[in-house]
Amino acid sequence: MMKFSLISLLSGMALARFAENQNSLDQPQQKLPAAKLNELWDGKEDIISSTYFAAGNPTALVGIPGLPVVDENTQMGMFDSGTNLMRVYWTLNFGAPDVLPFWKHAPPMKQELGGFQELLDEKLAQLKLQNRSVVATVRNPISHMVSWKKCGYSLVGCTNKQWSDIMTSPCQFKYVQGYPEEWPLASFEAPGLVNVWNEYTRGYLELAEKHDNLMVIRYEDLVSDPEKTIKAFAKFAGFKVPHKIVHVESPAKDHGNPAGREASLSKIEEHEYLYETHHPIVDFVPKICENIDWSIVKDIPKLVESVPDYDSDCPKSYL
Repeated sequence: MMKFSLISLLSGMALARFAENQNSLDQPQQKLPAAKLNELWDGKEDIISSTYFAAGNPTALVGIPGLPVVDENTQMGMFDSGTNLMRVYWTLNFGAPDVLPFWKHAPPMKQELGGFQELLDEKLAQLKLQNRSVVATVRNPISHMVSWKKCGYSLVGCTNKQWSDIMTSPCQFKYVQGYPEEWPLASFEAPGLVNVWNEYTRGYLELAEKHDNLMVIRYEDLVSDPEKTIKAFAKFAGFKVPHKIVHVESPAKDHGNPAGREASLSKIEEHEYLYETHHPIVDFVPKICENIDWSIVKDIPKLVESVPDYDSDCPKSYL
């Protein structure tokens, strides 16, 4: 069975409820602001709380009667890895995912490294007995670190520095609401931000190797070819593959700038993230590439071959 990286659950009951309510969507709708839709395609973690995109009207938000309202914990993936984009696509096409029994950003490393892999092993095994499949997302390491630099979430203590300091400093999670108080805060050796990416990605791949109900997916595949990506997970999970995928559409543009998927796809294909923010990452790419664990990158599954390889930002001497 295919194995891929993001975590999202969907029960047969949710599928049935979604089918029953396809004709119940003619109700007042609230337009999603263009800025929020752009952030969704950019992989951001801003939660679209208590509402869902309406099938057939992807630029509108609407509550779906009979479906569970899920505010968080419906996917697994590190911050800004596209978990919310995956969740909206899944809701549009199959109904609201089930809630995962753990924090979606829980460190997937082994316990001896400050993670919760053993706990996740137990939960994934339980979900397997219930015929439930799970998906976890990963992202290009350079692009991912740029995104964390713009908004650090629990990594804010690691990202509110110059890149020169980030590359020589360890990193430790800060407490955030929803993180269980009894869980120790994960820490990562210098260069901390690079090792956050290394350890999370390695953890997801290790879990996928052990559990055939966990699929690892690249954020870039979802942006580049959402139809192929969603159909791949539907097939992986044993669901009926939709004949036609309902898409998360970009809002109509009233200017000449890219928006939504178009803008995010341009960042991926043209490597525009190298020059984002007031202090761009481009000058520190060689040092980052030197510290990326390339042995795990080769194991990340690819759905869309046209997506630039994760090592495409790096000088060949560091690979």
